Amino acid sequence: MIEKVTRPKKLKVPRKLKALVIDSVRRHAWNIGVSHYTADILWADEDKKKEEDFLFAETEPDRRYLHATFTIYPFAIRRWKERGDSFIENLMAHEVAHLATAHLYHCATCRYVEEGEMDDAWESLTETIGRLSHKLDNALRKQ
Repeated sequence: MIEKVTRPKKLKVPRKLKALVIDSVRRHAWNIGVSHYTADILWADEDKKKEEDFLFAETEPDRRYLHATFTIYPFAIRRWKERGDSFIENLMAHEVAHLATAHLYHCATCRYVEEGEMDDAWESLTETIGRLSHKLDNALRKQ
């Protein structure tokens, strides 16, 4: 799934964190049924704000070519140092989930969407959630 991981020019990213992010992306992509996407992980050198808040990460899904770009900002590294690995696990689970919801988001934000396209987005998201539930059920049965 991961095609490219960039290194920031100014910022030092701990190896443990890099490995954790890559592992989290792979596992969560498989868990929610989007492991067919390819992905790049970009480590940004500078923080980014949206309105008044610093961003931890951003995801740019390309549904046409089944490719995602995950950008991780320095603020996420600082939070990881404060909060630990579970912070990154939750962050990357959220970012990967954007791949499953991208189609529905795209349709919902268009000015005009034909009923068939909206139905397709709804069905693909429903299928993803159904597969996730099935995988979780199988994993729980093995315990």
